Amino acid sequence: MGHEKHERKMVAQPVHTVNVRIAKCEKCHAELPNEAGRLVKVNQITEFPPAKAQVIEVRQYETVCPDCGHVQVAEVWVSDCYGAQLKAPAKNRQLCLAHQIRNLQAAVDAVPTLTWPRAMQMLFRYAIHLHHQRDQLSPDQFAAQVARIERHCDRLLQRSLAPPDAKRLQKRYRKHRDKIG
Repeated sequence: MGHEKHERKMVAQPVHTVNVRIAKCEKCHAELPNEAGRLVKVNQITEFPPAKAQVIEVRQYETVCPDCGHVQVAEVWVSDCYGAQLKAPAKNRQLCLAHQIRNLQAAVDAVPTLTWPRAMQMLFRYAIHLHHQRDQLSPDQFAAQVARIERHCDRLLQRSLAPPDAKRLQKRYRKHRDKIG
């Protein structure tokens, strides 16, 4: 039977239209008028513009503790797993969960019936939500929710996966597990 077909919705005003017509008769090779023919099929192709480089300036600040005089430099780094970002000098790293949610969407689109990428997306969305709610929770409540997310993440990373897009992302998350959350 297979699975249900999924396609992008047609847009009302495409940026560019290409008319595909036959110039000569396939049988007798006679020239055909340009306006000849009846429209029988319309397809739309979504083209993404070329990526533009984004220059990110990172400003590190040195702070002196007013109590003990200890001098320290901030080095926390958030990355989308791009190689150059992973090489940035930092003691602590965090994967950008918004980027990972977007990357997981490719696995959802490739195999819509696969639950793993959707579960990871939900987990990452919840982690972002929890971060925004942090000030409204007691430290114990926050820690309990973080521990719950960590356990769920570990269970998802142990699942056996076959689809290549999902397997690639799972491998990434296993490799950078300490940077998630």
